[in-house]
Amino acid sequence: MLRTQLAVVRRRLPIVLLVTILSVVAATTASLVLPKTFESQATLLIGNIAGSSTPSVDQAEVAQRVSVTYANVATQRATLQRVIDKLRLDTDPDELV
Repeated sequence: MLRTQLAVVRRRLPIVLLVTILSVVAATTASLVLPKTFESQATLLIGNIAGSSTPSVDQAEVAQRVSVTYANVATQRATLQRVIDKLRLDTDPDELV
């Protein structure tokens, strides 16, 4: 029984190796040929004052304004250009927005 199984494995080994090698070559070729695409997402949480269990209406309003301001700063052309420069990206700010 064991000899029969080993004989089957020996007979099929070239096919298994060939399929494995072809798969690695195909995956490597695809990763080199296809364009690099990176995507990111961020969530900004604005919290209430330490020790305060429930935010007041004023605190909620301020948090909303601050979050809008942060979002505007994060998507400004100058901010995006600094990110592009720091990460050495081959893109322009309009493509990041």
